[in-house]
Amino acid sequence: MGERVKMPSNLISSTRNVCENLGIRPNTEHWGQHFLVDKEVRDRLVERVPPMPVVEIGPGLGVLTEPLAQRDLPITAVEIDRRFEPVLQTLQKKYPHLQVAFANVLKMDFSRLAKVMGEKQIWITGALPYQLLEPLMLKLVRRRGESEVVAGATFLVSQRSAWAIIKSQPPRAKLSLLAASLFDSYLVREKIGRENFWPQPRTQSAIIHLTRRSDRELVARPVDFIWRFLFAHPRAKVENALREAFIVLHQVQTSITVDKRMFHRRDRRRAKARLRKFNGPVGQWEDNKGGAFLTKNRSRALVDQLGISERIRQLSVEQLDNMALEDLDQALFANMG
Repeated sequence: MGERVKMPSNLISSTRNVCENLGIRPNTEHWGQHFLVDKEVRDRLVERVPPMPVVEIGPGLGVLTEPLAQRDLPITAVEIDRRFEPVLQTLQKKYPHLQVAFANVLKMDFSRLAKVMGEKQIWITGALPYQLLEPLMLKLVRRRGESEVVAGATFLVSQRSAWAIIKSQPPRAKLSLLAASLFDSYLVREKIGRENFWPQPRTQSAIIHLTRRSDRELVARPVDFIWRFLFAHPRAKVENALREAFIVLHQVQTSITVDKRMFHRRDRRRAKARLRKFNGPVGQWEDNKGGAFLTKNRSRALVDQLGISERIRQLSVEQLDNMALEDLDQALFANMG
């Protein structure tokens, strides 16, 4: 498996030496391997990871792995490139609570991983290339059991990706919609220069902090609730998915307004305001028992109210291109934002 390699304390000088000793040439195109070589940036990222079990994606040479492992909390490092096995095995022997898994993180089950770690929730971190962010978000949206065990994430990403993630108003790209349907987000550090990496990437980077939104927290932003439902049903026809999404949203909003034991007063107040606007196009209604409900016909009327094209309505959710995503997002905001 090759020679064991210990990372020297100087990140800038050591990264090339370790790669040379292991015969590693960074794969910048396929896996986006740009190694962080700045201690201040590393420490800033690590300090934003809360004291809880961590899954690190793409540990590489272990620049983030070791300071995370020093916190004496369970940590699983998931690496797809076995060329880094000597470095990561050395760290694993040094820190008993560190586990290293050589696998594709997109094929891992986070809920099962949390059980193996003996935990109910985990935090995700890592320096992620742009091409991994969107499929990772899709994975969390489509597998509800996995998204529920992920309390949040702290990522080092390209500056462009960070801007997309925090964008809350149209026009929004797919990454923006996915992130908003799962997380509250804010920038920890916006401008991290190219010189802080080896090899240098083409753009600047940023540190972003994400905390998972529950269904009841999303009712204050019903457009994002709708998008979570849509992305979770990729093969459904858009008009059918929208109709069902409106019904589910209405059920959640109604439960918040009537259940004083489970929900905070502020959440109930926001939900009531949104519910009034949501019911506006078709009026108020009640069933025979006096409880609010939304029928399929009335939900269909809400879909018609959006005014989206017939072409978009007949597509499946996974067939929506960037232009169609933006058009639908604009329509949802105009009616519900």
